[in-house]
Amino acid sequence: MKTTMILSTLILGSSLAFACDSPEKAQQSADQAKREADDKAGTTRKAEQDKLQAQGNANHAQDQATIALVAAKSDYDIKIATLLSDIDKKVADIRASDLTASISAKEKNKASLKALQSGRDLVAADVKIVDSSTSEAWEATKVRVDKDMADGKATMSTQ
Repeated sequence: MKTTMILSTLILGSSLAFACDSPEKAQQSADQAKREADDKAGTTRKAEQDKLQAQGNANHAQDQATIALVAAKSDYDIKIATLLSDIDKKVADIRASDLTASISAKEKNKASLKALQSGRDLVAADVKIVDSSTSEAWEATKVRVDKDMADGKATMSTQ
């Protein structure tokens, strides 16, 4: 009986010691899990902030690209309008001189007017091309419009 009592005391004592140790370890584990969760939450918040910052930077860059494209299109619209005005003035001058011109001069003027009108139509079509151009196609659009404008100016200077 004495042995049983000693054995019971040892078992009870060790379970009490284990039970006292267990809540402390459980609390430590819980604290560690909370720290890890807080670290992950902090990392997640930081990642979300970084993502939002990157998106804001991308939006700003897109806005700047759009502004630059609109400005470039506006510049070309002005250049085209100026050239069209110059061609129209040249056409008006030829028509005015046609009123008092000889028959051979009128034939020459007729050919000049036809060439000028063709050049004008080409340049006028570029207004729609410029207005509908995207930023990806802008460089190719510029090359085409510059060529058409150079051709229009050349036609004007030879008439």
